[in-house]
Amino acid sequence: MKAKLLVSGLTLMMVVLFTMTACQTIMQGEVIDKKFTPAYTTTRWVPMIISDRKYHKTRYYPYIYYYPDKWEITIQAWDEKENKMLTATYQVKEDVYNDVEIGAEFIYQPDYEPDTPEYTRERSDVYE
Repeated sequence: MKAKLLVSGLTLMMVVLFTMTACQTIMQGEVIDKKFTPAYTTTRWVPMIISDRKYHKTRYYPYIYYYPDKWEITIQAWDEKENKMLTATYQVKEDVYNDVEIGAEFIYQPDYEPDTPEYTRERSDVYE
């Protein structure tokens, strides 16, 4: 039993390490693209399961998803070990986006990330 647990733990560790090394992210490079996506909303029907232990019923409720403005910068840099060009895309604040030009050198900092969530959602009571 302990041997199986040890083998499965080692296998999991190897998979995690392989995944981490395969997904190299560059933090510095030349800006090759800038993309602005304006804010938008979508409506999705989300299933909810209502149960009283004996019967189960699924109802669909409309949820409104709001996506705020999004500013993205894509950079590229040469990786000597991999012997290939790597790219990375970062979502940044509006002022960072406006300050950076295509062709400029960009060094990513965690405080460049926007303070707003990627999206918010709320249940619509239009169909109640």
